[in-house]
Amino acid sequence: MRIDRPAPLFLVFVALTIVAGGAQDAGSPAWTDEEGRPLPYSRTDAAKGSGAGLEAGAGAARFDLAQPFHLEAPGAIAVDLDLDGPARVEIEIFGMQNKSISHFELEAPDPAMTLVFPVTGGVEIEGVGIGLATPADGAATGATLRALRFVPAFRGFSKSHGRTTLSPGLSLFRRSGRLVATIDEPFAGIDAPSGYEPALALDWRPGSALGTIALSVPGARLRHIAIRPGAAGILLPRKWFGEDPKTVEFDAPAALDIVECSARSISADEASVLDLGVVLDLARSPSDRPFDVYRWDAKPSVLVFVFSDYAAQDAALKRLAFFVEKAGYRGRLASDAELAPLHGWNAHDYRASDLSDFFEKARASGFRLDESELAVRSLLLGAGVIRESGGAYVAGEGALISISKESPAYLRSTFMAHEASHGLYFTDPEFADFVRKTWGSVDKDERWFWKLYFGWMNYDTKDEDLMANEFMAYLLQQPNSRVEDYFTKILPSRVLAKHADLEPRVDEWMARYGSSFSERAAALEAWLHARYGFVAARPWSLY
Repeated sequence: MRIDRPAPLFLVFVALTIVAGGAQDAGSPAWTDEEGRPLPYSRTDAAKGSGAGLEAGAGAARFDLAQPFHLEAPGAIAVDLDLDGPARVEIEIFGMQNKSISHFELEAPDPAMTLVFPVTGGVEIEGVGIGLATPADGAATGATLRALRFVPAFRGFSKSHGRTTLSPGLSLFRRSGRLVATIDEPFAGIDAPSGYEPALALDWRPGSALGTIALSVPGARLRHIAIRPGAAGILLPRKWFGEDPKTVEFDAPAALDIVECSARSISADEASVLDLGVVLDLARSPSDRPFDVYRWDAKPSVLVFVFSDYAAQDAALKRLAFFVEKAGYRGRLASDAELAPLHGWNAHDYRASDLSDFFEKARASGFRLDESELAVRSLLLGAGVIRESGGAYVAGEGALISISKESPAYLRSTFMAHEASHGLYFTDPEFADFVRKTWGSVDKDERWFWKLYFGWMNYDTKDEDLMANEFMAYLLQQPNSRVEDYFTKILPSRVLAKHADLEPRVDEWMARYGSSFSERAAALEAWLHARYGFVAARPWSLY
């Protein structure tokens, strides 16, 4: 199925304009509507065939509906075929008064094919013609029509359960030893009913290759997708593209086994499970909502809140921040008046047990939470991060992390890397154990500056688990090449602004331990890269 010249691997679709589509016939194959209900039809053949069989060179078989089918919204017609061998398939779709409204030919190399033809809404479909061209070698070939179906619009290709699904506008070919997949006008005709969202999915078989995929979209900068161990694809919602692209190209390692490259309408829940690089891109756009919520594709139990601004983030999470982490406030529900002059965090992270403790304390004590806090609680319950049991809130599975759109882009990226590291700490026991052991290897003298810094940040420095967690996240929030400068040049000046008398001791400490920052960061990064394929400052695939 693969060749070494820049010609389509599966098909080259001839120029066509699909305006409408589809029909079905009576006999063994079924023709169904989008709800799976059967539609009566009849078959007429140029070669006087019948039933489900098709023969190369015998002329087109016509499948005509008993009653014209009105397609209200954009959709598609799927033709399920089982082929005796590689063949060129000719398809023609007829509207009212036997008018041909689309026609094209394609090479179908696989034995089990589903051909999907997008159609516009507001049209009447009367029938479909299907023909097989005689192969060049003259060998007899045929096909069995398994079904005709009205389905949601789909553009691209997928391989599943031994069947290949194809649509117009897709090509897959080799170029300079790489495997290139392109989809022309991927979102043309892709409609999304309530509760659904158009998206483009690129999926591959896990472990089939490593390296990177180049993503090209006209008018946009070249992007890359890291193929990580255990990862199986990436989802790009239509809104990620801004305007609908004319074409999308994925340039992948030749050994990558791509199983889907398609645009289709998916449920809003499925569309919320995204790579954090995609989430960061979406955070560039303004929103009329106080926050958007996603789930991290590498750890779907981690909810990612992207707030419109710091005020919205404070309204939802500031009290929680003081309850969980702030020295002098831990375990206490501070009032709005008490919190008003105080600074929370510019980004947040909380494990499931911290979240359940907070909401259970409020429930048990009758503390009145604000509307934003109640909205967060509802989302956590819906996602199973916290649960109700015996009238109380208890920990479920997962965590919450957040950033704000008010942060400049470079800080959003830094904050996302920092908070995502916490998300892994909360949800991967092996990573948390490695982090705690790494922190445990830091002796008392070396910990001195860390405790000084975390105290300056108003963390509760008596909590060793919190110290280990923050030690890790601050080391991994920037590339390792910048770690030593950050900790030996930038942080000391901030800390000494409050502790000027400690300057001689800080200088002495840095002279002795300054190189330890990059060494410990490298050890943490190596663990993450081996497990997830992540690198420091970028625990995501799209960059």
